[in-house]
Amino acid sequence: MKGFRIKTTKLWAISLAVTLVLLVRIPTASAILLVSIDMDPTAVGIQSDLTVVQGNTFGIDLVLTSDGTPIDTAIFQVDFNDTGSVLGMTGGPTAGSFAAMGAFIIDAFNLAPVPVIAGFTTLTTSPSAPTPPYVSTSGSAGLVSLLGPIFLPPLSVTDIFGLNFDALALGTSTLTASDSFGLGGLAGFGQALLFDAVGGTVTVVAASSGPLPIPEPASLLLLGLGLFGVAMSKSKKTRH
Repeated sequence: MKGFRIKTTKLWAISLAVTLVLLVRIPTASAILLVSIDMDPTAVGIQSDLTVVQGNTFGIDLVLTSDGTPIDTAIFQVDFNDTGSVLGMTGGPTAGSFAAMGAFIIDAFNLAPVPVIAGFTTLTTSPSAPTPPYVSTSGSAGLVSLLGPIFLPPLSVTDIFGLNFDALALGTSTLTASDSFGLGGLAGFGQALLFDAVGGTVTVVAASSGPLPIPEPASLLLLGLGLFGVAMSKSKKTRH
């Protein structure tokens, strides 16, 4: 019996060890870093579509949905205009809330290691080519944490940087996040991290005068009384 108990205990220990290894090494199917284009940062949730009037300016955010993986580097470019020159970028990328997640996060392409301020600092861009079939790109921009990786809660959404665009011409264009042909992307502890990317779509429409205004009930009443008065006046003239 004693030997049986020892063997049983060993088997249980081995089984537990294997289970722990599998839990650590095999991520769940839903656990993955996601980089998205939020077409309307003023709305609740990540918006994938936007309609704007030609001549107007609008802003988008490049956002990260975390799976709990520690991150110290986030460098991307946003490619656009896959159907002609529908959009024109105005200004440069503005650091997002990711810049406020750590004590010393800097502009990835600024030679001076100066901390950036979320919502205010315009990030330096590195020249890069747009990913085909796109003909325009924001250039590479991003943030780096000098004091080690940032631990973002799973499923938390953090904006990396924001961009502003002018709606130049009628038409539709998609926007997508690119890792600059492998030169950017996400990293933690010096290791590149896998991620999925989800783009957005903007449709530029012509300005419209809108439908004719519908008269209010009071206006209709006054109009009716006026017509009645005109009819009565004509009737009296006819009698005379």
